[in-house]
Amino acid sequence: DIYIFDEEMDKREIDEANARVVYDAVSESLVEAIYQRSSSLSSPSIREFVYQLCRVSRMEISGYGGHAGSQANTVDLTQVHYRQHHTLLNSGESSGLDQPHLNQPNIYNLQKLVEVTHYNMETRPRLVFSDIWNTVAAHLTSTALHSNAAVALYAVDSFRQLSTQYLQREELGGFEFQRKFLKPFVTVMSRSGHVSVKELLLKCIERIILMFGSGETPETEPAVGTRNYGTLRSGWRPVLTVLGLAGSDADEGVAKTGFNMLTSQLRQCLSIEKDATGADKPRAGVLLAERFVDLVDALLMYVAGPHEDMSLVSIDHLVTLTTFLADESFALPLVKKRSAHPSNTSSESKNENSTDGSEAELELWWPILLGLSRSVGDRRKQVRLKSLVTLLGVINQHFFPKKDSTGHPSGSLKHGEQQTLQLIFRGILTPVLEHADTDAHLGPPPPLPDDFERFLTKPPPLLPKEKRNVTWLETTFEHFMDGCISICMRAMEVFGEDSLVEEIFAMLNSCLLSDSGGLAVRGLRRLEQFVAKDLKSEDVTSDTWATVCHMLRRCISVRGLPSAEAASLLENGDSGAQDQAEEKNDSKSDELLEAEELVKEFIADEQIMKDRRYIGSNVTQVIGSLLSNEKYSDSMGLRWRLFLTNGLGHGVKEWERAGTLLANHTNDSTDASPPNYIENAIYGRKWMRTLTVQVIAMDDVMSSPGDSPSHSMIKEQTQSLLSLFLEKEKFLSKTGGTEGKVLTWEASQLTRVTKLVLELVAKFDSLNEKKLTQLVWLTPMLSSCMDSSNETVRQNVHRLQKKMMKNSHGGEQVKNGT
Repeated sequence: DIYIFDEEMDKREIDEANARVVYDAVSESLVEAIYQRSSSLSSPSIREFVYQLCRVSRMEISGYGGHAGSQANTVDLTQVHYRQHHTLLNSGESSGLDQPHLNQPNIYNLQKLVEVTHYNMETRPRLVFSDIWNTVAAHLTSTALHSNAAVALYAVDSFRQLSTQYLQREELGGFEFQRKFLKPFVTVMSRSGHVSVKELLLKCIERIILMFGSGETPETEPAVGTRNYGTLRSGWRPVLTVLGLAGSDADEGVAKTGFNMLTSQLRQCLSIEKDATGADKPRAGVLLAERFVDLVDALLMYVAGPHEDMSLVSIDHLVTLTTFLADESFALPLVKKRSAHPSNTSSESKNENSTDGSEAELELWWPILLGLSRSVGDRRKQVRLKSLVTLLGVINQHFFPKKDSTGHPSGSLKHGEQQTLQLIFRGILTPVLEHADTDAHLGPPPPLPDDFERFLTKPPPLLPKEKRNVTWLETTFEHFMDGCISICMRAMEVFGEDSLVEEIFAMLNSCLLSDSGGLAVRGLRRLEQFVAKDLKSEDVTSDTWATVCHMLRRCISVRGLPSAEAASLLENGDSGAQDQAEEKNDSKSDELLEAEELVKEFIADEQIMKDRRYIGSNVTQVIGSLLSNEKYSDSMGLRWRLFLTNGLGHGVKEWERAGTLLANHTNDSTDASPPNYIENAIYGRKWMRTLTVQVIAMDDVMSSPGDSPSHSMIKEQTQSLLSLFLEKEKFLSKTGGTEGKVLTWEASQLTRVTKLVLELVAKFDSLNEKKLTQLVWLTPMLSSCMDSSNETVRQNVHRLQKKMMKNSHGGEQVKNGT
């Protein structure tokens, strides 16, 4: 080790001696002349010179080959470089040498790089200098992100010096060299980890704005500097982006500094000046006239930032910008550019220009609306509620035609046309619902109908007070839907069209199809309210009911439920079935494996989306409520009534099948959990009993032929209930007490099914003689209940049959005149 150390010291002495010889032989003035005369190099030569200068500076700053802050590049120019990183020489204690300078970055070549850039900025064509700047900017950016704050600060200050010089040049039309030149500011602001670097960067931006940003000379500045004011054009975009990025910084001092600068610019742009007559005249600054969208984006960064007070004030600033757009005394930026061409006197050209202006105006409104739409999903309650109120207020105030003194729309509709509102619904309002799933798991479970009975599961415990009314669904959903429906109803009144009703249905349908049970249940409640209360009866057409009924019908089905054949095959897939399958070329074996896979996927999905079990009972209540209301039942018509009733009947069978699968293949406990599918099925059968009796009570239905859809529905639903009753009774009589878990829920189900059978028989028995005569074709179905072991069921069914047969014979005697 001593020999190696001595060898390294010898090499160091040799390198230092060589360096001293070169230093003595070449005067410092000659070295400086190389940098000063770099402007005389050809274009390829200056590119290569700058590239190599950046390369040496990078290694000089980092102390080894590679980018600042990394060890990616292993290029080594001297043995001194190696010794600086040698384990023995890098520590003063180990080597016995005091070498503090080896731990301090050297920025000599970085200084020379700035000087070379300065020398070549004015002499080179813009395109050539652009290539040079790409290389310089990459190196300065990586240096500004150095872990050593002193080095990073020097790089930022270098940016300031060069930008101050460069922005003195007037930007050519059609080029955006300023934006490219100032783009590194954005990278440093977004990636730097030093607060001091960000503060210096904001001071540089402030200096740039003061020197080049204003379109007019401030009264406090000397006249000698007036030639530079207003030269900032495309550079406004990175400047505003840097100010916006300050709003997303965790340090409140950085965010406040940037916010004050941005607010100051906004106030200057909307200042009041005196016209020739001395009257006040609003004046829109260059920033609003040319960089309106960039200004909106910067404000939206503060809205989404971590500082709530600045977020709320930024929303107020956005309202100010909407007022500016709606004020006809200001020229809209994009419209102003489009109208700069010579006007065409033809009416066709005028119409085209008007259309272009309307589209351009919407392009200015869209970033504001979209930003507010995203802010409605903010995690902070105050921010999202204020964003929602602002969004709905902007749409209502600026996207509907104003009324004159008579109350009628005045002037042209402009961007308040029906098609524009449709675009707003699809691109702005509907995406807001995507925020409903973000924190739904933190809130309470979805509600259940008041008359829903839990006999297999227990309700979850109530949340503590501090955890209530905090989620998006609890605090924002109802207000949001109220606002959307209000806009829809107002549009129907103003435009006389109902096209926005379809947009409301599309929003509600996205709720119903959501993976979140809470959102789906709230969507069901709002769907019922929208049809039953918000829409006028004359606005609810047959097409409306068709849409509503299909939406409800889709909610009834169980996602991913294996077919009845697959479930039956799986239940019978014992060893005997396997042996039989092998005799049939293993075709049954393949089907069995497929059935097992389907059941596994279904059970896995159910474990993830348990909350969707809340949907079944709620959609049943909505269907029952609509069909039980005579007003809506008449408006709906028999066709859609039967469509919903049959759909609910099929849904009940699916729920029973799903509940059986989960009971046989999972170990779910009876602890607090979402409702069981069997509980949903019993609740659905309660309503099916009521809806079936309602159909029987309709005179025009029972007078129809026996093969009509109404008769088929009554037969099918009655047979379904009676068959389930006999099936469960037979199963329990065979199993006895041998299968404890299955017996528990099967017995609970049978108890409630028996009650439903008795209630259905009692409903039939309470019908008048005419109705009972028309139901005589149910006698064979009722006769099957005589095999039941339940004496009460047998007695009630027997009494009903005697009454039906008596009325039937009496009716025949009257008919024959005997």
